Amino acid sequence: MNKNRCPWAKDALDIEFHDNEWGRETHNDQMLFEYLILEGMQAGLSWSLILKKRENFKRSIQSKQHITVKSNCRTGE
Repeated sequence: MNKNRCPWAKDALDIEFHDNEWGRETHNDQMLFEYLILEGMQAGLSWSLILKKRENFKRSIQSKQHITVKSNCRTGE
């Protein structure tokens, strides 16, 4: 049985992502952060290239034990 897939899902990595992750809801903070990083890196590049580099991004993210975001917003002013 053939699955209906988006035209961009051409190679095995794309198909795996398309069939198992694309359009699936998640509330997992680690996964959401990973998607945010991947989307940012994708700007101007093919999604296939980003998926090929995904494991490198994961290792980089996992090597950071703490990520601190500081807000410069002042309240009441």
